Amino acid sequence: MSIGRILVGIDGSAAGDRAHEWARSLARSLGADVVAVHAAGLLVDEGVAERCRVVPGDPVSVLLRVSAEEQADLIVVGSRGMGSHSGVFLGSTSHQVAERAHVPVVVVPAPAPTESEPPV
Repeated sequence: MSIGRILVGIDGSAAGDRAHEWARSLARSLGADVVAVHAAGLLVDEGVAERCRVVPGDPVSVLLRVSAEEQADLIVVGSRGMGSHSGVFLGSTSHQVAERAHVPVVVVPAPAPTESEPPV
């Protein structure tokens, strides 16, 4: 399987930021491009073609619809977003996208908390 386009969901959470960085790193190594969805003000990284789309709607429907529109080969999401509850590895968005997607989905875990911040 060849991966030429990676769709990544961004929501401003630490897990979403980590998923974005992971997708960009993978894209760089594969020579793929990245489509970030539901994001604004992203930094451009040298060597990775990246577009940003802000799409109204619920995150699951938007990610699935845009992945089809963009003919994404892979979807990358953070394990938990802004509305996650503590102690839960997968948030509802990552869980539903993984269940309903027609392409592979990578769920990137949130960064480990530092000593100065309590776990979420």
